[in-house]
Amino acid sequence: MRCVLSSTPILNSKWLSFSLEKKTLVCPSDDMYIRTLPTKGEVVDADSGLWNYVLHMNLLFSKIQVTLCGAWTSGAKKSDVLTLLREGGAIIHSNMKSIGIDQPIVLLCDDSDNSITPTILKQTEKKLKEHKNMEISVVGGSWLFDCISCGRVLDGKDYPPKGKKAKLLWERIYCK
Repeated sequence: MRCVLSSTPILNSKWLSFSLEKKTLVCPSDDMYIRTLPTKGEVVDADSGLWNYVLHMNLLFSKIQVTLCGAWTSGAKKSDVLTLLREGGAIIHSNMKSIGIDQPIVLLCDDSDNSITPTILKQTEKKLKEHKNMEISVVGGSWLFDCISCGRVLDGKDYPPKGKKAKLLWERIYCK
């Protein structure tokens, strides 16, 4: 997963054997790559899903601003989530004050009922009032892993957070 996020291709033993046979490093053909994760959903061609990002050297979460909401003590560890986001090119903010309005914002919530604090709620509502066209998503933790598996940033409306306060904010955004 981390190789895909960092656009590092993984080659199989066929490439190694061919390179040894030629006594030089050879340019790998399409059948010499290992696709590290299966693509979720419909596979259209070899450039679908995660592999698309390796081939085109894009970072999955570039141009996405993320604020982690909650303690992230159960399930996915906070350090692991931060590592995946950073390696995927996300811009990580510790609070809503430092977030700009020019790029999409994701509030990535853990499963606790207190993941959305009164401060985050107030700051988010203020941003939404001031900038009506601002793109803000409030999502549960599975959003991150599904985005990585699908090789694209997914719509937050399919990933309601589990916490009560976070779900209320999610409903305000998506159930207008």
